[in-house]
Amino acid sequence: MKSSLFELISVALCVYFLGSALAKSSLGWFVLVVLCAACIFSAIVLYLLKFERQHALRLHQLPIVANLMDLVCRIEGVQVPVSAETDRVARQQTQPRVAPGSPSPGGAPRDLGPSADGPSAGLMLTSPEGFRSACRQIKEAVRGHDAAVETILNDIEQSVLLRAAQRPGSQHPPLASFLLVGPPGIGKRYMAQAVGELLYKNGGFFSLDMASLTESERAVGVLAGRTGSLISTVKGRPNTVVLLENADMIPTSGIQALSNLLRTGVCVDPENKSAISFQNSVIFLTTTKAVDLLRAGREAAKDQDDWIRRAADALSSETSFDLLFLSQLSAIVILNDPTDWTKAEVIALLMDRECSRFSKRLDYVAPEIIVHEVRQISEQYGFATVPARVSKLLKEPVVEASRRQSGRIILEHDIAEGLQDLEVTERYE
Repeated sequence: MKSSLFELISVALCVYFLGSALAKSSLGWFVLVVLCAACIFSAIVLYLLKFERQHALRLHQLPIVANLMDLVCRIEGVQVPVSAETDRVARQQTQPRVAPGSPSPGGAPRDLGPSADGPSAGLMLTSPEGFRSACRQIKEAVRGHDAAVETILNDIEQSVLLRAAQRPGSQHPPLASFLLVGPPGIGKRYMAQAVGELLYKNGGFFSLDMASLTESERAVGVLAGRTGSLISTVKGRPNTVVLLENADMIPTSGIQALSNLLRTGVCVDPENKSAISFQNSVIFLTTTKAVDLLRAGREAAKDQDDWIRRAADALSSETSFDLLFLSQLSAIVILNDPTDWTKAEVIALLMDRECSRFSKRLDYVAPEIIVHEVRQISEQYGFATVPARVSKLLKEPVVEASRRQSGRIILEHDIAEGLQDLEVTERYE
């Protein structure tokens, strides 16, 4: 109490002396008026966010006001307006559970009426045509996983269409959630990133590798985890693809928190106890565990419920995933091992992109070069080492083309001693 009173007196004295100094000149009066207006606006925003979130949602639809509100939210450490129901759901999570049929501690929720947080807020994909176009683009960028891409985008499209038919202002679970299963380096991260770039207007994407966290950080829980990571990202950008890599390393406490998040779409910020909504996010989790068992279980499953049970049995021995958590996911997506043809397509695509980075056009690559690079792809790392190899392979040709002021590159081969001693010969036009 004494500390709070001292802080209040200190702030009042600072404001008094600052106001006295600024009032001595015309410019100072202008600055004083601007500061007072900013304080009043901040107070109004915080009041609306706490007591009248519905009005805050409508106000946030104005572009200029939205930027100012976002600034106030970042300074105060609260989430930008997402849904009028977010706080109510968060309060339910922090209050004791009551028996079914008993009145809820907060009373019956009032009718929220129409709100401005429509299902398409912040989304670039809102129509079947848009999703079909995005599906083609992602298949072009992420080779060899056409079935997985279709599954992911179909689930997201259905969620968007279902939300459009529901009562405005409601709190929802995340837009979609997926467990991507497959060996290392086959494009799980790249697929999630491509979805974020095409789905959201701001291309929102956030990734957190469980392998980079310490044991104590994992024990706290993935949502609290590292200060300033997942919660702070979604707090500032609710429209975001969240990727949790190596999710099999999340302990039981973290899986329980994630399961609750997938069910309600809301979590509580451990720092200031404010409600954080994930309802506009798409959540991806990845694992490299039990791939063969999951493939066998998928083939043998009679229906969706049987598949979830088999998946839980396959993953329970190596992860903390349980039946309750897996049933909350939109889908468990098993990615196939890439064929040699797919590997060749990916290598050629990366070569083309590497040349484009330097405003060069790759006109031709000898098949033997592609074959050699395909053979360097290991089961342990997959495509993870390919970008670095491609960059080294094209370094000299790009430099030489720049010296000759040429925009075209042709890669030929010399295999006098076989592919193991393959040499690259460049020609420029």
